[in-house]
Amino acid sequence: MKMFGGFGSAFFEAYHRIVPKTEPMEEYEDRVRLYELYHHLNHHAIFGAGYRSGAVSIMQKLLKKYGD
Repeated sequence: MKMFGGFGSAFFEAYHRIVPKTEPMEEYEDRVRLYELYHHLNHHAIFGAGYRSGAVSIMQKLLKKYGD
């Protein structure tokens, strides 16, 4: 949703009026990051190392918050 610039805030405001954010609300952005990670890893596998840093960055953020 944000990988290639994504959509502006007006889009997401309109979208979430129709499709509300899911519970737990406080983890919504983290779930978006997790879904985005899939695409970074997929692009890394197909197109090469240019997508590695994005994938690593997302993993580090999620591990910092949820890792043990």
